[in-house]
Amino acid sequence: MSQREENPDTETGVMGMVEEALRRGDISPGLAEKARWNMLADAQDLDVFDSFCTFMDLGGYGNALRASNWDLEKAQQQGLIQDLAYFFRMGAHAIPSPTSEERILVLNDGIARTIDPAHGIDMLAMTTYVRDLVIAHCQILYNLRSRDLGIRTVLAGGQRIQYAPHAEPKKASDRVFGDDPDRIFWVEGNTVVYNPYHFQMNTAFSRAFLIESAGHDEGIHRDRIYIDAHWIDVWKGIFGRDPVQRNSSNTSILRFQLDGFPWLDLEYDAIATPSIPKIGQPIEVFQLSHMREYKSLAGDESTMPLKPEEVIQEFEQRKETGWASNSR
Repeated sequence: MSQREENPDTETGVMGMVEEALRRGDISPGLAEKARWNMLADAQDLDVFDSFCTFMDLGGYGNALRASNWDLEKAQQQGLIQDLAYFFRMGAHAIPSPTSEERILVLNDGIARTIDPAHGIDMLAMTTYVRDLVIAHCQILYNLRSRDLGIRTVLAGGQRIQYAPHAEPKKASDRVFGDDPDRIFWVEGNTVVYNPYHFQMNTAFSRAFLIESAGHDEGIHRDRIYIDAHWIDVWKGIFGRDPVQRNSSNTSILRFQLDGFPWLDLEYDAIATPSIPKIGQPIEVFQLSHMREYKSLAGDESTMPLKPEEVIQEFEQRKETGWASNSR
């Protein structure tokens, strides 16, 4: 039997001590909040939420950085920092969020965007967001092609669980006991801990990162876009609709629609099954090849190829008509 089971009043007693110390001013509100989250974790009473995550990786950047001997002065002179700034601008800022519950984490040459649908999310807004992700991917691919850089994008689904405050108290360098035996709490020091709750134990983030990292040998190719089957499972759980056309003669389409009116089609030309020991369970990942927007979504109907060579050809043709591609 655990100590918590042996002493059912322990949690209430400890929390009472925390609240009393906060009232006396012995600890900060931040430390009191940390104690509350510790109590929830110990009681195994934390909430689990569904999560979407998109991970974009700037392909070829590691090789370019290695060629500059990891010297950032040389990298800057060679335009690599400018490339990174463009990738950041397009991948992190140029895509409108469908909800206030999206957070973006930039990791050098990778960008993770996670969406928490727990507080409600509009299906049309989410469909538009998916379209915008695809367009941004294509724009980055096109505008960095002359730099021998590319992009790989993975949309994955999973869960997240928050186990600590959003803003952690600073790390303590000492404890304060004094004359009061109740004063057993860490004082705030000078080390900042950054642990945003949207990314705390987020399996959608982990899946997107691991699938993207699997690379070419596992069927995850540079300059392509992929949707993890778990992403589709989360979509079905949130919106009650399955985008996969399972009973259609054309089974290679993910269709986003409402009441029989299609908004967006994402066609795929392969289903990758990468072997990723850290995930373990069988994985299916849809490799996208075309996108079709319907009038009900965009006010006009259009298609866009998603294979790298066809993306470049499409954008070259659009340039001839004066279309802007959000160039560097």
